[in-house]
Amino acid sequence: MGASGTTQPQNADGGSGACCAPQGCPVDLKITPDDRDALGLPEWNHWWFLSWFHRALHALRRDLYFALFHFLSQPALLWLIRALARIARRIHPVPRIGRLVVPLRAKDLRNALERTEDLNGAEDMSPRLPAGENVLAIDWPRRHTEERTHLERALDCDHAQDHARIRRIVRARMRSALPSDRSGMRALNIARMCEDVTLDVAQCYLGIGVPSENCCQRDHMRPIVRKLASQVFQGPVPGSIEERDARLAGDRMIGLAADRVDAAIKCFKGQNGRPKSPEDWTITDRLIQQLSDDTLGEPTPRERHWVIRNMATLTVFGSVTTARAMTQAIYQICLKPDRWNIACRAARDYVALAEDCERSPETTDDRTRARLDLRRNEMLLVVFEALRWHPMLPMLGIRTVLRDTLLAPDTCHRTRVRGGSRVLPLLLAAMHDGDTFRNPGCFCPKSRNKDDYLHFGAGPHECVGRHMAEAMMIEIAAAFFSDEVISAKYRRCDGIEYDGPAVARLRFERC
Repeated sequence: MGASGTTQPQNADGGSGACCAPQGCPVDLKITPDDRDALGLPEWNHWWFLSWFHRALHALRRDLYFALFHFLSQPALLWLIRALARIARRIHPVPRIGRLVVPLRAKDLRNALERTEDLNGAEDMSPRLPAGENVLAIDWPRRHTEERTHLERALDCDHAQDHARIRRIVRARMRSALPSDRSGMRALNIARMCEDVTLDVAQCYLGIGVPSENCCQRDHMRPIVRKLASQVFQGPVPGSIEERDARLAGDRMIGLAADRVDAAIKCFKGQNGRPKSPEDWTITDRLIQQLSDDTLGEPTPRERHWVIRNMATLTVFGSVTTARAMTQAIYQICLKPDRWNIACRAARDYVALAEDCERSPETTDDRTRARLDLRRNEMLLVVFEALRWHPMLPMLGIRTVLRDTLLAPDTCHRTRVRGGSRVLPLLLAAMHDGDTFRNPGCFCPKSRNKDDYLHFGAGPHECVGRHMAEAMMIEIAAAFFSDEVISAKYRRCDGIEYDGPAVARLRFERC
């Protein structure tokens, strides 16, 4: 380089290294201060400032992501969002802020969630899912329908048997988590309790987790699920420590899922001992069995990877959202004495009837089973009603408008939305829409309709694990609010603490 007077570095084979870089600025040369002037490069202090400014922007963006989930858990901010939405709904129920459209009525929000041909919800989420896209985020109608049908065959093959199995898992974990009369426990971490329940269900029902003989399986899975939740729901800054940890957690989750899938394949081939009975099959086992029957042989590598990525993502979604929803619902119920009394009454009625039916199942008639189903539905409505004040995700994933379309087309407030705009499903506002929920400021679960709630989304992309989550919610709420020690000695709780989007702590203390 003529201006600097330095010599060209030699490659290992004796050739010149200048051919690898743009002419006049070889990247592997050591540049002196005199050379910087000749090249027109900025001074060292400018480089230092730009480097730290770039790092500061990344840190600020990362902190804003975490602050968003933190602020959305504060009662004052939740009240402010509901108040602003109530005012805006009277002016125009589909307000537009630049290229962002926010449906505020439950009917309009449901319509936006159901129109997958016009609104794409997978564009931002698919790249962040473990091992790539899966049935939870596919927006191609034919492929999504085929894959969802295949997954629902495993998840919904026998609701009664599966719900009974989930109830046994939840009750066993709740019995060991709740304090007894002899317990000296001063406080109970409700968030940890709910999280442990979901991790037990993930291992024993979904089939994803560390080997069962490992007594620390929940402690092992907890950081993996939390870091992946940050990756899926928040999308950490590229190159940040959070993204690195999430990728490592994703590799570990994929490894656990792959081990279980391979074990299931060997089991069905007779290479791993005696096959389990169908009553003991996990969802992973069922998927492998279905694929083996469909192909009349061992699943192909592509099918094997399909099972791995869907089960890994279902484990993350099912664990984080259910634990978060139940923690927030219990907290909202504990804030008001009238809510507490309604929840305790519903829980005791359901538990008493369920114990009678399980004590003598041979004498239980259809009328009693119908009453039991009614009690379960009442318990679920209590949870859903509490989630109206603090949904599991106050804002569902943003949708991208694929082409020019109309929102609220059958009303006088129809809004034309151009392609490329964004639609923000503000669930917190829609769940207080007076047109759908009469007396939206009152806690009255008995007057509600379960189908009006949108906590699990709507349309073709409604949560595929909804039945599993509902069964967990019913049993967690019933065990908690029917516990005599809890109702007699525990009542005061502080605010919820989050580890990214996952719940970490909610202390429930003695009175």
